[in-house]
Amino acid sequence: MGYSVIECYEEDHTVKEDFSLDGLGASVTVRCDWNARHALISDVLLNARPWPHLSPLVAPLAKSCSVQPHGLVGGGSGSISSGGFLNYKDALVTINYSQEHRKKDGGEKIFSEEIEPTIEFLTMDHRDFRWTEAGGDMLLEAEAPGKLVRGLNYVKTFYFVQSPPASLLSLVGHVNSGAIDSELLPFGFAPETLLYTPPHMSRSVSTTGGQSWTVRVKFSYKPSTWNKFWRAQSQSYEELVVYKTDTIYKNYPLASFSPLVNMGV
Repeated sequence: MGYSVIECYEEDHTVKEDFSLDGLGASVTVRCDWNARHALISDVLLNARPWPHLSPLVAPLAKSCSVQPHGLVGGGSGSISSGGFLNYKDALVTINYSQEHRKKDGGEKIFSEEIEPTIEFLTMDHRDFRWTEAGGDMLLEAEAPGKLVRGLNYVKTFYFVQSPPASLLSLVGHVNSGAIDSELLPFGFAPETLLYTPPHMSRSVSTTGGQSWTVRVKFSYKPSTWNKFWRAQSQSYEELVVYKTDTIYKNYPLASFSPLVNMGV
């Protein structure tokens, strides 16, 4: 198949491969009929065509394209349309490839993962403290110390999603009931350490009428788990018990996050 199912030809000396610790990137410029340029771009981007010079299992995927015209149809006045536009003969389409989006096991799960830093400010209870001198005064409410808690968000973005699951909305505010391992990053997350926040979704329509969604799901990470709370007396996170039932209180309900982290499979 080469670069696309749309007829095109590689331009001389335009093949480029870039290697780094972040992965492999590549680019090439191909020539096609000017009127076929949009169909070519839709094919390579919406189908995430792999770099054809490597095995599809490890090759980077098409990520972006740019177009330049080349040559004119006819000559002189024959190359100008009734609207005053030039009638170009060929299009030079530069295709850029990246390993940021990857296919898994030959399926259609195309995604990226990232980590975002977060920060949370906790105010201590002033009634738990006094000033250091013997018999020192109790702290006033305005003198309560604060504690900065630094954390992170685990973010996963899925591309070309055809049917977003209903769980994208129904699971907002839940925490993970089971352990979750990142597929691209060297991290794992224990049960109840990820809190699912509202997703970001956008819909795109190609020049050929194809439609798909880009879905970005975000999970706030708390290593102490989201159902434990800071206790100044013990200087640690502890669980709460419902007084009347003597059961562990779950401030955030548990749910399986499998539909959220495996979209497109």
